[in-house]
Amino acid sequence: MDEVTIVQATDLHFLSSDLHDNGSFFTSLIESGDGKVMQYSEVMIDTFIDEMSQIKPAVVILSGDLTFNGEKLSHQQLSDKLQVLVDEGILVLVIPGNHDLYRTSAASFSGDGYTYVDSITSDEFADIYASCGFNQAIAKDEDSLSYVVEVSDGLRILMLDTNTYDNENTVSDETLAWIKQQLKDASSNGYRMITVSHQSVIDHSSLMTSGFTITNASQLLELYEQYDVIVNLSGHLHMQHMAHSDSGFYDICTSSLAVSPNQYVVITLSNDSFDYQSQSIDVESYALSNGLDDANLLDFSNYAKDFFQQICINQIYQYHSGQDNVEACAQYFAKVNYAYFSGRMDTLSDEDMAFEWTLTNSFFASYIKSIQSEERTNNTVLSFTY
Repeated sequence: MDEVTIVQATDLHFLSSDLHDNGSFFTSLIESGDGKVMQYSEVMIDTFIDEMSQIKPAVVILSGDLTFNGEKLSHQQLSDKLQVLVDEGILVLVIPGNHDLYRTSAASFSGDGYTYVDSITSDEFADIYASCGFNQAIAKDEDSLSYVVEVSDGLRILMLDTNTYDNENTVSDETLAWIKQQLKDASSNGYRMITVSHQSVIDHSSLMTSGFTITNASQLLELYEQYDVIVNLSGHLHMQHMAHSDSGFYDICTSSLAVSPNQYVVITLSNDSFDYQSQSIDVESYALSNGLDDANLLDFSNYAKDFFQQICINQIYQYHSGQDNVEACAQYFAKVNYAYFSGRMDTLSDEDMAFEWTLTNSFFASYIKSIQSEERTNNTVLSFTY
């Protein structure tokens, strides 16, 4: 296998700037959300596209939740932006996430309200993103939007759709049979395979399994291990995290491009080695070079981190107002949750891991306990041979 550079980004949640005015309703919505910096969605995507034009990887993978809530206009405009990379000879591969198809919540936002807008079907998705994998596929599944592309001599990528309208977060028997055939075909012809899915094939957290791990993931994992798949790349959780099976097979969850530290990953594959490294988009440099004078953009890495952590603090006060030690717990939650989501548990101290959580809400208590049980590792880098 020749050396190949692959970039993966996920959970872009792109929202066209034509669909919001940063009005009061939209601002309230995102400030009570999960940390996505949606007010700068367009600039984040433009920065990413610009960086891909500079890096020029062989492949750019976008593993689902391409749009905020499946707005047809957002899909169309994102496809137009990606066409720049396609025209430069970069192989762009996309699959839908659970936010991309048949969304009744697709909306535009203006002032203190919203208006529902068109979403898209699976057929429309394949049409809008025809040049982003579907036209290049050497095999397509008839029961989903899954497909296989041949990247180079010795390497194929299977893009697995687990979010069709009637089959969300699971893989049908028909698709499982198709996957097995693709893996057999690749193996018999001397190709190694990377698989990509929106939801994961291995649990990444004891709390976040239902709705986050593919329902029949064990059947997929068995096939992937049987046919020596190199790795599965996933998203959906919005956090940077790595999980592996007992045999050492990795499912690597890449964090959301829309959530601080706004990361994508650069993967280098050679004949027998896999190297994975996270990279934050450089919005500051993009803003400077394009004459954007918004102070938040010129200090974007700090702005996006503060935005995420303030939402964490607000959540603690919302559910624990008036309780003893709420301020210390809120600050602690903002710190450790950011480390967890950004994949940098190694930045936490012994004292952080031993902090005594005293607030009463059972979910947050369990969530903190699950974070404190994590190994203090750097989940933004990984290298192995295969």
